[in-house]
Amino acid sequence: MNALKLLLIISLFIVGCNNSDDENILNASGNIEVTEITVSSKVTGEINEIFKKEGELVNKGDTILIINHENLDFQLQQAEAGVDIAEAQLKLLKSGARQEDINQAEE
Repeated sequence: MNALKLLLIISLFIVGCNNSDDENILNASGNIEVTEITVSSKVTGEINEIFKKEGELVNKGDTILIINHENLDFQLQQAEAGVDIAEAQLKLLKSGARQEDINQAEE
């Protein structure tokens, strides 16, 4: 009977010494595996080079692959040429009509 009382007191002591305030918290360790993730880029194009393999660890900012940018370079050149044309037209408008244009209009 004394052994039973001693066992009961030890059990109550162990349960009473629990530091957990919240019974809804679960602490565990392990790995979380994601079976599928979507990776997208801001532009479309043909892939030139791939630097990471499937399953390899990547960090924020890592270069995963390089997309062919020839079409984007061409579009940039076209846009820059359009800016040059617009600046030339603005310069002509600010400088006013040339004397040759005025003479031709008067004829």
